[in-house]
Amino acid sequence: MSYNNIKVNSTKADQSGEITLNTTNLIEYKEAGINCILRKDSTGWSTKSTLASQTGFLNWGATTNPGNTSSTYKYDVGDNIITRKAGNEYDYVDNNITLVNSSGSYVPVSNTSWTMGYTLDGNYFNGKTVLLKALVSLTYYSGSSIVLQWHDGTGDITTTNALGARSYGNVNYGSFVYGIYTGDGTTRTVSIKVVDVTGTVVFTAGARAYNTQITIKEIG
Repeated sequence: MSYNNIKVNSTKADQSGEITLNTTNLIEYKEAGINCILRKDSTGWSTKSTLASQTGFLNWGATTNPGNTSSTYKYDVGDNIITRKAGNEYDYVDNNITLVNSSGSYVPVSNTSWTMGYTLDGNYFNGKTVLLKALVSLTYYSGSSIVLQWHDGTGDITTTNALGARSYGNVNYGSFVYGIYTGDGTTRTVSIKVVDVTGTVVFTAGARAYNTQITIKEIG
């Protein structure tokens, strides 16, 4: 006869047809947290959160209308995108990130009130995976466009490494730029580089400044 021949692992049903279970067989419902999944581990059952860490390190949003629409301050290939930092536009900057002053040959203008890159502390970010995200809204002259990309470094574009896909922008479309940075124990500076430009594109100014957003978050 097949009556009461059912097993769970090696445990058979008793005379009443019942099988006693404990947490090595099946974790109790009340032990599973919100947004967790049931997972078998080496000794039994456990729960694992389905939510990735999303610790924020940096956030930029315009508080005024910073910038200048003069073609004197146009972007060239290899330049770093610059954003103002002197007027509390960066409403949060973690202590492990340093804003790099806009200076040198790869910016439309040198100015200590503006930043051209973000230096990430090597020790703190070692082994961490970081999402680099930006919506860059610039000033476009008629027929102009730009292609942007996150890079590792602020110098000559032939010596910097791409950290994400290229992103296109023009007078009708803001440019969403994404990158992934993985810390290796070395202090490095990341930036948004101009990899191609057509016509005259000038840095953020006027109402467009309010559309620009820059965020750096840990995702793993």
